[in-house]
Amino acid sequence: MNTVRLNNLGKLVLALLFVFMALSAFLLFKINKLKNVKSNLINEPKTEEQKSVLEKVSEIVILPPNEVPELVVIKDLEEIKNEPFFKNAQVGDSVLIFINSKKAYLYRDSENRIVDIAPLILNEKDKNN
Repeated sequence: MNTVRLNNLGKLVLALLFVFMALSAFLLFKINKLKNVKSNLINEPKTEEQKSVLEKVSEIVILPPNEVPELVVIKDLEEIKNEPFFKNAQVGDSVLIFINSKKAYLYRDSENRIVDIAPLILNEKDKNN
């Protein structure tokens, strides 16, 4: 009878250990997922260059709140020369793209000025990429 009782106790301990391990794995997964969500919600510039450009531009114009833009530095005018937004662009200018606010800002760091501001029009296929 003692053997049966020990055998059942062993099975119970194993079952509880399994439940504890499964629950721990589940909680670790949820905590990690929450950390990722939190880091995605914190709107901070990703690089020092982006932070510097955002600080300079925000001194000149009111930028959309609670959104960190995509920052693109113009390196070649050939591909964009036919786009009206870039008609006054120069190599080295920065484009700040605020996707949620649907705005784009063309900024010239060498003159510390906004060259152009335009509404951002996204195609459905662009939104999904």
